[in-house]
Amino acid sequence: MGFLGIIPASKLAAFYDPKTQQLTLSAEGTVEEYTGNFRFRQVPWMGGFKFYLEAWTGPLTSHTQHYAFDQSFKLSMVPFPKDVIVVDANNPNGVPVEIHFGGHNDPASKPTSAAPSSSDGKAVQELPAPPQDTINVLYKWPFEVQHAAEVPKMGFINIDFDKRFLELESASINNGQIVWKFNSLETGDTQIIISVNGGIAQYTYRIVKDVRIFVLPEILEPGPVITQDKCEAEAESAILSFLGRVNIARRKVLQHYPDAVLYNVEASTTERQGVTSPKALGHMRVMFRVEKGTVTINSTGYGSFGAAEFKSGSILGNANIDWPVGMDADEADQILKKEGFKGPYTALSLMKPLYPGSTDDLYGFRMVDGIDKWSGGCRPGDNGVSAALASRDSGD
Repeated sequence: MGFLGIIPASKLAAFYDPKTQQLTLSAEGTVEEYTGNFRFRQVPWMGGFKFYLEAWTGPLTSHTQHYAFDQSFKLSMVPFPKDVIVVDANNPNGVPVEIHFGGHNDPASKPTSAAPSSSDGKAVQELPAPPQDTINVLYKWPFEVQHAAEVPKMGFINIDFDKRFLELESASINNGQIVWKFNSLETGDTQIIISVNGGIAQYTYRIVKDVRIFVLPEILEPGPVITQDKCEAEAESAILSFLGRVNIARRKVLQHYPDAVLYNVEASTTERQGVTSPKALGHMRVMFRVEKGTVTINSTGYGSFGAAEFKSGSILGNANIDWPVGMDADEADQILKKEGFKGPYTALSLMKPLYPGSTDDLYGFRMVDGIDKWSGGCRPGDNGVSAALASRDSGD
């Protein structure tokens, strides 16, 4: 587990060079083994400067290690404060650290044990953080993290993550949301932390997202199977099944659109060679019909979803999908292979086509070696398409 937290320090020191306007903070101490990415994180502080001493730790062992590091900041203030506040594990409420003037190379400026002194700073209100989210991620597959792009006046938003586990590929703003796109570098558990800092009104709160990175064989282990006689709550508990993921999206949309009905689902992979199991289709797009339009929600991880997007206007082509669905995608995959289609596929659709004599919810597989006539799979009656539809009436 790689998690971010405050760490203890046996020595703290601060140095300021008025010529370069550079404040250098130093820390020494003993921490858990496998602790790295040390840093002083600055937070808003009226009339002065305040920092959290943090690092990423994990996996946990019974061993410890010694550390010592410096970090510099370009800062100016008139008059410049005589101390800074540092929060570490030994001083969770913060301790004033006297600033030595004259630069980091001043012989008189040596790390010393943190000693109390006066401070004219004003405390920042730390708001309660929302409950932690868990994001399930396939190893080496991209995923997204989103947060509202509204920034407090004169405030800012930061995102923190352990670079041993995650790599930030891009950051953008889409439909009022900041979208960070990540890729995973290692398997295991880690965290992504979004910090929202106020400007004029001094406050800060942090959103913690636990990230579970796993490889494909783990999710292919036998798990709960959803059948038509199982209740919706059981379907939701099967988080790593196809319908379990759909139900997570469905419940999230229903919170804001109570009249939403499921219209279609498409799960896909970016792997050109395709996959041979529905569980390996990492991305999922779920569409719903609502009174005045449609709502679409896209996955950001394996079983986690971003913000729902509304579009006005009606949509034609298929009927609404029955819920609960009588058969999960794994069983449809078995039927597909039994019918002789054993090759890989790149997408899987769940839909109810408006086709004479058909009242079933259908799964459509987009085969790698086939001709694709319809972007969602294929319709009954199509010729020359190496895809198959598997269905079973929910009342069977």
